[in-house]
Amino acid sequence: MEFERGVCWNGIVHLLSHTETTLYFDVEKECLRLLALPPTLVGAYIGRLRYFRVSRGHLHLIEIRTNCYPRLVVMELDGDDMCWFPKYRVDLDVVGCEFTEMFQDSKD
Repeated sequence: MEFERGVCWNGIVHLLSHTETTLYFDVEKECLRLLALPPTLVGAYIGRLRYFRVSRGHLHLIEIRTNCYPRLVVMELDGDDMCWFPKYRVDLDVVGCEFTEMFQDSKD
């Protein structure tokens, strides 16, 4: 198993992998466990960009796939149940229509 990056959150080190399962290490209990990725992030893709960080005390995972509908889902980890849930859903087409200056050609 190969890992992209690790994040420490609430005394647990989370390791994001390229597979459908990630690992986390509970520092206090000294145990290593598996954690499945959310179903929205499982499946085939051509290319992807990932964001896996702590923001305002919450662990978030965002994945943008280059061959999918232009949307972005911000997943948040529930620390009690150790399961992912969708926190925000963003339609990037709508964002682009509302904020056209974000997508203007630099030659203009």
